[in-house]
Amino acid sequence: PPESSLLIDNQPYQLNQYGEIADPLLLGSGSYSYVVSAKDYYEEKGTFVVNGSKVERTVNLKPAHGFLKVAGNDPLQGASVYVDGNLIGTAPCKSGRLSSGSHTVRIIKNMYKESSETVTIRDGETLDYSPSLKADFASVTLKTSAGADIYVDGQKKGNSTWTGDLRSGEHIFEAAM
Repeated sequence: PPESSLLIDNQPYQLNQYGEIADPLLLGSGSYSYVVSAKDYYEEKGTFVVNGSKVERTVNLKPAHGFLKVAGNDPLQGASVYVDGNLIGTAPCKSGRLSSGSHTVRIIKNMYKESSETVTIRDGETLDYSPSLKADFASVTLKTSAGADIYVDGQKKGNSTWTGDLRSGEHIFEAAM
């Protein structure tokens, strides 16, 4: 990857945007060790020998990362998705690079119970993730005598009859005429 770093015999060398040595490199005859590394990739180490002719070495680092793809089916559609406490978007969405291993995924959506789970990201793979959200609300219908205003938790909701969803918990219902 372009953000790779290169050490030859523990000396750093600048790489260009293509991950190639930026300036021509002249080395005397002999054996040299190299290390190529980049964040979220497996480091590659090796040796090469210079003996009077051009030496070219191509290194392709293996990913030590993957991705998380969260479905957008109902009720996930529009839910906030967090990975290790960082918001990555709203469902449906796909994460940026995630290091391989365990990560905590939290899904938050109004009127649903928060979902939190540990998932495992594998090298070079995209994990399709589609958790089920549990509703945390009930549909309520209130009927009063004709013309009475209906209030729920201090907010006017309607007149005579009101139907709506309320999150679980205590609520104050009032009818005023």
